[in-house]
Amino acid sequence: MAARLICRNAGGINCSLWLFALFLLFDSRLMAWRVSNWVAQIQPCDRSSELQKHDHMELSVWLNTTNTVLAAEFGRAMNFWAEVLDMAWHERNTPPCSIQVVDGSPNLFTGDTMAARSQFTDRANFNGWIAFNPKCRLTGAETYLTAIHEIGHMLGLKHNPNPKSIMYFLNPDQPPLLDSRDLTSLGKRHKLRNSCSAVCLSNLRRTATIKAPVTQFQNV
Repeated sequence: MAARLICRNAGGINCSLWLFALFLLFDSRLMAWRVSNWVAQIQPCDRSSELQKHDHMELSVWLNTTNTVLAAEFGRAMNFWAEVLDMAWHERNTPPCSIQVVDGSPNLFTGDTMAARSQFTDRANFNGWIAFNPKCRLTGAETYLTAIHEIGHMLGLKHNPNPKSIMYFLNPDQPPLLDSRDLTSLGKRHKLRNSCSAVCLSNLRRTATIKAPVTQFQNV
């Protein structure tokens, strides 16, 4: 399930390990659902196929939400990915879009701690939707990190068992970071920026990480 969870009273490493084990058990029981995306009464994006291109992507984003903080932080998250991939994006508040951000209905989430969920491009019924849970209270920083994570799913990334990766299933209390597993997967699907490619290759040989400055997500 392409979902983002928040653990506010984490209690250290034990809580993270327990939750990750629980996630793996839960995730294994949902294999039959993985052939198709979740569905909802939302207008499809008719340019969602742009997300499947390996070359330069021109992405139009419909911020169809009443949450002004979400709209602002999602834009910052798109800027993060534009630094990594050969892509450009612009806001378009009409249906001809590649990605649509919506305030999700309660039936899309399993409780108030599930912050958001996105669709996968390699599953049936892909419409370019990312739904955020209005009942899950997020700070601006948490919204920013969650948006980066969910966009990552749309770009083809799965959950990463590395707690330092932005694609870990819990919201990390640290700068957004992509490890070697994330970068390898991205490189198979999309074109990395020339400026990023050298950094990526260098980091793959050394620390295998890319991270944004801490100041990029501390505003709330």
